[in-house]
Amino acid sequence: MDENAESFWHVVWWTFLEWPPWDERGSWQDLAEFYRELRKRQPSTELSAHFPENYALRPAHPDRIVLNELARAMVNHDLFKLVYSDRVAQNTVIHAVSVRPTSVHLVISVEDALLVQKIARLKSRLATLLSFKPEMSVGGQNTWGKGIWKARLRDLESVVSAKEFVNQTANPVNIE
Repeated sequence: MDENAESFWHVVWWTFLEWPPWDERGSWQDLAEFYRELRKRQPSTELSAHFPENYALRPAHPDRIVLNELARAMVNHDLFKLVYSDRVAQNTVIHAVSVRPTSVHLVISVEDALLVQKIARLKSRLATLLSFKPEMSVGGQNTWGKGIWKARLRDLESVVSAKEFVNQTANPVNIE
């Protein structure tokens, strides 16, 4: 596979102390069900980590970071600024984004070899920008949980389906 090739990706990251999608203690049922159905139709869709068969739905950690409406709007706005202006994150094309209270979903296209670097930069810069607004009570070192979950979308049907999934969630922004 050509690592300089550009691919479509559904990328998810979560706030600090939120359960990641592969952790059975949490609840990512909507994401898990979406990808179970998508992979039946498009088995070539690659997931970075598989979902548990069932989620335990354990209570969220009491100290987890929850983004209020203003913080979510700022993250959404700053994402677009960064992909156009940041020296590392630039040239990341956003096709859909949803900033939820405890996670961020993106459908993007980017060179395969640069995906992790660009997402790490976005997470870092977004946390720093949030920290400049103390009234939001979030930002800085413990804004985001460690890692990302990603799915490589190998065909147009998968991209369209992922965009629809992201856009049906809270606070979607659809970019054409």
